[in-house]
Amino acid sequence: MKRRGGTFFFLIGAGASLFLSITLGTALYSKYQQVAYPPSLIYGTWVEYDVAPYLAEQIVINQTGVAVNGGVVDTQISFDGETLRYQHGAQERVFHFYYHNWNEMKLASEALYQPVYVKSR
Repeated sequence: MKRRGGTFFFLIGAGASLFLSITLGTALYSKYQQVAYPPSLIYGTWVEYDVAPYLAEQIVINQTGVAVNGGVVDTQISFDGETLRYQHGAQERVFHFYYHNWNEMKLASEALYQPVYVKSR
């Protein structure tokens, strides 16, 4: 009977250790991403590319949040060096940056229309 109890506690300890390792690893990786790719890399004004100037959407990203065509839509962004995420109303907007080029991003959350935005300043 003692043998079973020891095995049980060993498995509980191993599971807890695994959970703790994964949690700490995820937290460390997240911190690394914030240091290696700070959101300030993408701060600026982004303009929809290859669209008539009077129709082009303008996105401003800065330390206070995201504004689209002059109106603030979110005060928090998520940026990991490759992907930008923010809420625009009920919809999450997702943009991808390719080849560590932080001067051009492509909308990925729309299935039919995926415009490219270029950093203008």
